[in-house]
Amino acid sequence: MTSSPFTQWTEEVLWQQAQIIDQIHEAVISMDLNGYVTGWNKGAERLFGYLAQEALGRHISFVYPEDQHTVLHQEIIKSLLEKGNYQTEVRMRRQSGEEFYAYLSLSLLRASDGTVTGMIGYSKDITSRKQTERELQTRIQQQATVVTLGQLALTGIDLSELMEKAVALVAQTLAVDYCKILELLSDEQTFRLRAGAGWKEGAIGQAIVDAGRDSQAGYTLLINEPVIVEDLRTETRFRGPKLLEDHQVVSGLSVPIYGQKRPFGVLGVHTRKRRFFTTDDVHFVQAIANVLAEAVERKQAEEQLQHSHEQLRALAAHLQSIREEERGRIAREIHDELGQALTALKMDLVWIKKKLSTGNERSSRALLTNKLHTMSMLVDSTIHSVRRIATELRPGLLDDLGLVPALEWQAREFQTHTGIRYRFLSCREEIALEEDRAVAIFRIFQEALTNVVRHSQATMVEISLQEEAGGLMLEIKDNGRGIPESKITDTKSIGLIGMRERALLLGGNLTIRGIPEQGTIITTWIPLHRTKQPGELS
Repeated sequence: MTSSPFTQWTEEVLWQQAQIIDQIHEAVISMDLNGYVTGWNKGAERLFGYLAQEALGRHISFVYPEDQHTVLHQEIIKSLLEKGNYQTEVRMRRQSGEEFYAYLSLSLLRASDGTVTGMIGYSKDITSRKQTERELQTRIQQQATVVTLGQLALTGIDLSELMEKAVALVAQTLAVDYCKILELLSDEQTFRLRAGAGWKEGAIGQAIVDAGRDSQAGYTLLINEPVIVEDLRTETRFRGPKLLEDHQVVSGLSVPIYGQKRPFGVLGVHTRKRRFFTTDDVHFVQAIANVLAEAVERKQAEEQLQHSHEQLRALAAHLQSIREEERGRIAREIHDELGQALTALKMDLVWIKKKLSTGNERSSRALLTNKLHTMSMLVDSTIHSVRRIATELRPGLLDDLGLVPALEWQAREFQTHTGIRYRFLSCREEIALEEDRAVAIFRIFQEALTNVVRHSQATMVEISLQEEAGGLMLEIKDNGRGIPESKITDTKSIGLIGMRERALLLGGNLTIRGIPEQGTIITTWIPLHRTKQPGELS
C-alpha cells in the first residue's frame, strides 16, 4: 500500500530532523515522561561511549553514578516537570566507568495540542572547565593561607604557636593526611618533629628523623630544593624513615626552611593514598616555609639582641668593678711603694739636716756619703715603681715604638712570668696604625694571654700578626685543653665579651674556637683605617 503524500512528507521531515540532531557535536537525548531513552544522537555516543541501540529503551539513570540518582529524580526531573526547562551542572558516567562533569540543558517535549509527551536534553562535557575552576579556587585558598600566616607572624606570635597554626592550615588547605615541621638539631645529623598535624599522639616533640641523604627530609636539605614523592614504596633516591612507615605514608612533598647561617629544617606534607602534587602545591608549601623562615630569623635576631643586651649590661657592671679595683690597686701601690719611699726620703733629709748642724766635718762627711748612697738607691727603686705602674696602665712602647714591638715585649713578659713559651710572627716590623686601633689590639692581646694563664693549661702560645683584606689580623693559638662552646657563649665570660666589643667598636670582629685537648684559637680582625659611618658628617 502506497503512503499518502502527507505521510511521506512527514516522514521526510522527521528523517531530516534526526539527521540534524545527529550532526550536533554535543549529546542530545530524548526521553519519555518516565525517563526512558527514546532518542540518542551521535554526540551522545561520543560523550558516553554507548551506541544508540545500547541506550534506547534504558532508563537515563544508567549514565549517572549511583550517588547521583537522588539528584536525578528529586532535583533534575522534578524541577524540569515543574518549570518546563532546567539547566544544571552534574556529575555523569561513561560506559568505561570514568566520571566527568557535564552541563545539562533540559526542556519538555509537547504535542501540537500542548500535551507534554517527553523530555529532551542537551549535554556538554565541562570537566576541563571545572578542573580549571577548582585549581583557581585552590590557588586562591592557598594564597589566602599564606597571607593569613604572614599576618600572624607579623603580630609577634610565639614561634611554637605559629608553627602549630602553620601545619594545621597547610594540612587543611591541601587536604593531606599529615603535615610536619622538622627542626635540624645542633648536631646537624638528626631532625626533631617540632610541629605537626595528623601524627600519632606522642610523636610531636619526640620523633627523631635522620638528616642524612637516606631520608626524604635529609635529601631535601642536601639538594636544597623541593622534593616530590609519588610512591614511597618504589622510591629509589632515599628510603622512608620509620616515622613515615609507621603512618603508612605513600606520597609526599617536602621543602627546605632556610636560615641565615644554616637551614632551620624541613616543611613536609604526606598522604596515605597515591597523589601527584602540582607545581602550585610546591609553590604554596615553599611560600609557607619562607614565612616560617622569616619568623625563625626574626626570633633568633630578637634572642641575639636580648643576649647582646645582657652581655652589655654584664660588661658595664664588670668594667665598673674593674675600674674601682684598678683605682684601689693603684692607690695601694702609690701608698705602699711611692708613699713609703717618699717618707723614707723625708726622714733621711731630716737626718742630714741635723748632722749638718751638729756633727764634726769628717765624721759627718762619711755618714752623709752612706746616707746619700742609700737615698740614691731608694730614688732608683721609686723611679722603677713609677715606670712599672705607668707601664701597666699603658705601655710606653706602644706610644714610643709602635704596636709590633709592644706586642713582642708583652709576649716576653708573659713568658718570663709564666714559663709558657711563645712564638711570634709578624708580617712587618712596624705597622702604621691609628692610636685607638693599636690600643684595642694590644688590650685584646693582653686579655687573650690572661685567659691562657688562667684556663688553658697550655705550654706554648703561637702569635701571628698579618695584614689581610684591608685590616690587621691577630691570631693567638695555644696548645691547651681547648675552651668549651658553653664558655664562648656564656654571658658571664666578661673577658671574652670585652674582647669582642673592642673589635666591634672599631668595625672589626673576633672569633673564638676551641678544639678539645688541642687548644684554643682567638682570631681578631680590625680595619687599618676608620670607616665613615652612615649619616656621619665629614
